[in-house]
Amino acid sequence: PIEQSLGYWVFTDEELNKIADNLVSTQRVLDNFGIEFVLFIAPNKETIYNEYLPKYYSVQNEITSVDQLVSFLREKTSIRVVYPKEELLASKSEFPDILLYHKLDTHWNNAGAYVGASSLARELGIEMPELNEVRLDKLIGSSGDLTNMLNIAIENGNIDYSISEINNLTTECEIYDFQTEFVYHTSGADQRKLFVKRDSFSTALAPSLATQFENSKFVHNYSFDQQQIFDYGTNVFVLELVERNIKELEKFRIS
Repeated sequence: PIEQSLGYWVFTDEELNKIADNLVSTQRVLDNFGIEFVLFIAPNKETIYNEYLPKYYSVQNEITSVDQLVSFLREKTSIRVVYPKEELLASKSEFPDILLYHKLDTHWNNAGAYVGASSLARELGIEMPELNEVRLDKLIGSSGDLTNMLNIAIENGNIDYSISEINNLTTECEIYDFQTEFVYHTSGADQRKLFVKRDSFSTALAPSLATQFENSKFVHNYSFDQQQIFDYGTNVFVLELVERNIKELEKFRIS
């Protein structure tokens, strides 16, 4: 991820065309069922906070593999792509006292995920309040995936936030199982049924995004089967994955 975020490698033309072909085919199938399709790419932590990387790493190319892919898809296809890199960098600059990613973990925290959710909602025609317009209550922790890999804890070393007052609706979480699915219901929200094929970055994304849809389901890669999209009566299908897993798009295709 470090080398990816600093532009150490880019896609070949063959790889770009393979990904585009997969996504265009997927879009064609979903269009036949009246389902909107959006590709959502969550930026690496290293992309947003590269100033904290070791000094012996330097930017090799300002255009990263994901920048390259996003530009290619927007120029060559009609795929709707949301990659909230600029929105996160803008929030980081505008609200320097609010951390957007965990200190002890590779993932974004609830604040960073909120910025991502807002970007995705905007693509779907929904405006969410700005980050400084919702309530953020600080949460302090001592571990994350990075410290877990080292088998250590750093007391009070991690910062997250609980987010509330996004709107005046009540959101209920009906199913919460990391290995399988998150299912939410928000009475009075957008009536399109949202289905997200997700990875771990949707753990923080889901609670904020779910406030905007009456029915939403977030299914993990581990347990995803394409038939689930159609069984759910999906109106909007979002393919979510983090930047560091972007090569998985070479193998993903709805048939």
